[in-house]
Amino acid sequence: MYPVAKTLGQFRGAVEKSMVSVKAEKWRFIDLCRYLANKVGSVIIFPADLANTDLPFPINVSNIPYGQLVRTIANSLNLQVRISDNVTIFYSHDRSLSGEANQGR
Repeated sequence: MYPVAKTLGQFRGAVEKSMVSVKAEKWRFIDLCRYLANKVGSVIIFPADLANTDLPFPINVSNIPYGQLVRTIANSLNLQVRISDNVTIFYSHDRSLSGEANQGR
């Protein structure tokens, strides 16, 4: 079902390269994240205030690498993204959900 990986780095690479297809005229950010997470067996963490935000564009892609799609979406929302092991993290410049949010403040 999911690519078999021997190390976390290989798992991350396999997740990023997993092919996904999405077609939706209108989608809330959180629903898209859940859909993608189920497709690739990843956990997606993102800023809570985006949860119910409608994506500002329709999505109609076939067989695109998961990592590329996630980065395209993040760029359109002015977010940065990091795919770490089997977790995808979206964050903006002023808030981070990567576990480093409170360090150095």
